[in-house]
Amino acid sequence: MRDLGFALREARPFVRRFVLVVAVGFATVGSAIGLLTTSAYLISRAAQHPSILELGIAIAGVRFFGIARGVFRYVERLLSHDLTFRVLGELRVRLFAALARLAPAGVEGFHSADLLNRLVGDVESLQHIYTRIAGPPLVAVAILILTAALGFALLPTTGLVVAAVLVAAMVVVPWMTGALGAAYGRRVGRQRTDYTAAVVALMQGAPDAVAFGRQGELLDEICALDDELTQSARSAAWLRGLGAAAITAFTGVALIAALAMGIPAVGDGRLAGENLAVLAMLALASFEAVAPLAQAFQHLGESVQATERLREILEIPAPIVEPEHPLPVPQQPTVELRDAWLRFGSGEWVLRGVDMRLEPGATVALLGPSGAGKTTVAEVLLRFRDLDEGVLHIGGLEATRFESDSVRERIGLAGESAHVFTGTVRDNLCLGNAEFTDEAMMAALRRSGLGHWVAGGAKGLNREVGERGSWISGGERRRLTLARALIPEFDVLILDEPTSGLDGETASRVMDEYMKAAKGTTTLLITHQVFGLADVDHIFVLDSGRIVQAGAHRELLRHEGIYRSMWEAHAVVTSCSGPAPG
Repeated sequence: MRDLGFALREARPFVRRFVLVVAVGFATVGSAIGLLTTSAYLISRAAQHPSILELGIAIAGVRFFGIARGVFRYVERLLSHDLTFRVLGELRVRLFAALARLAPAGVEGFHSADLLNRLVGDVESLQHIYTRIAGPPLVAVAILILTAALGFALLPTTGLVVAAVLVAAMVVVPWMTGALGAAYGRRVGRQRTDYTAAVVALMQGAPDAVAFGRQGELLDEICALDDELTQSARSAAWLRGLGAAAITAFTGVALIAALAMGIPAVGDGRLAGENLAVLAMLALASFEAVAPLAQAFQHLGESVQATERLREILEIPAPIVEPEHPLPVPQQPTVELRDAWLRFGSGEWVLRGVDMRLEPGATVALLGPSGAGKTTVAEVLLRFRDLDEGVLHIGGLEATRFESDSVRERIGLAGESAHVFTGTVRDNLCLGNAEFTDEAMMAALRRSGLGHWVAGGAKGLNREVGERGSWISGGERRRLTLARALIPEFDVLILDEPTSGLDGETASRVMDEYMKAAKGTTTLLITHQVFGLADVDHIFVLDSGRIVQAGAHRELLRHEGIYRSMWEAHAVVTSCSGPAPG
C-alpha cells in the first residue's frame, strides 16, 4: 500500500484531471447502459404495435446514447492517457533530476542498465495505475449505485440480486487476478533488467566478444533471458484470459438471476413485459464497468514492484548536504583541503588527513599510483562528495556554505573518463551551455590543439565524432573534452589523468597542449606519471590516501621518496625507448 500510495501521490497535481477522467468514464459506461436498456425497451414495446408517438422518446434515447457512448469513450481515452503521460513525464523528470543529484557517488551500487530500465521501463509500468487501477474502480462503484437504483425501480429484489453479483465480481475478480499476477509482477522487473544489461553488455563489448569467440555464449544468454520474458508474457496472457472468463461467468449469473426472477414477476403482473428485456440488458451492460478491473489488477504486482524500485532511487540520501542559505562562491578563490578524511560507506579510509592548497593562478600536480585516492580528491573539490572529517575551504569559506552547482560553476573538470557524446563536435562543446558562440568554441578548440583539425574539415564544428567518439583518435577525444572544459572559463580547472592510455609521444604532446591551454587558470593536474611535471608550481604525492611528499620538482628530486623513484624510472624508460642505432 505504501508503494501504491506513492504512485497516487505523484498524481496529486493533476487531481482535477483525474476527477474529470472518472466522471467521463462513468458517463461512458452510463451511456452504454442507457443504449442497451433503451434499445431493449424500444424493441419490446414496438412488438406490441403501439402508436409511433409512444416510441418517440425511446427512439431519441437510442440515438442520443449511441452517439454519446462513442463520444464519451473517445474523450475518456483522450483524457486518461493525457493524464497518464503528464504524470509519467513529471515523474521521469523528477527521477532524472534525482539521478543527477546523486551521481556519481550516490549511484555507485547500480548497474547502468538497471538505472536505464528504472528510468524507462519501470516508469512506463506505472501507466497501469493511472489508466486501469485508480479510476476504473471508482467508475465501477458509481455504476453499481446506478444499477442498483435502476434495478430496484424496476423490480426491487432483482435489482438487489444483480447489484450483489456485481459486487461479488468487483471483489473476486480483482483479488484473483491481483493475487495470481503478484508473482509475475515481482519477476518481470528483474527479468527486464537482466535482459537490458545483457543486451547493453553485448552491444558495448561486441568487438572484444567476437575477437575472443565469446559472442555465441553471450547470445545464448540473451536468448535464455528472452525465453524467460516470453514465458512471463504467456503467463500474463493466460491470466488475462482467466480474468475475462471470470467476468463472463459473473455476467451470465447476473443475467440468469435477472431472468429467473423477472419472468415470474411478469406472469403475476409485478413487472411490465417490455421491462423484462430492460432488466436483462441492465444486468448485461452494468458489467462493462467491471471488465477493466480484471486486467487492471493483473498488472498491480508489476506496477507496485516498479514503484518500489523508483522509490528506492528517489529516497536515496544525497551524498552531499546543500546549505539552507547558500552564499555566492568567490571569484578566483583559493582552494584548500585541511585534514581531509573520507571513506565510502563503512569501508576503509580513502583519504587520510589530506592537506592541500591551490593558490589562484597556480599549476599544481597531484601524483600517485592507481588507487591512491587522486580522483576522490577531485570529487571532493567538485562537491560530488562531502568529507567525513576535515574541511574544504573555497575562498576562505567552508565549501558546505555554497550550493554544489555554484561550486561547479567555478571549478571545472576534464576527467579521465569524460564522456564523448554521440553527435558532432558542436554537440559535445555545447554540453554546458547551448548558447556558446562558434567563436568561443573555436577559441577553446585552438587552445586544446584541435583548431586546425576542426577548421580544416569540410563540416567544421558539425563534424561527427561517432558513438562515444569512436570515429576520432584517443588524443582527439582527450583534446575535445579539454576544449569542453575550457569554454566556460572556470576559475579552477582539474585535469584528471589527461594522458592515460596514450602512447608516449602523443601523451607528451597532449600534456604540453593542456599546460598551455590552462595557463593563467588555477590548475590541478591529477596523474600517475611524472613526465610534464618539471614546470608545475607545486607537486603533492599521494599514496594510500595520504600526502607523503610535497614540494617543487627540483626540491623533490633532492630527497629520497616516491617522486624521485618514479622520475628515475621514467628517465630509464625514456632513454631505452629512444631511436635505435642506425
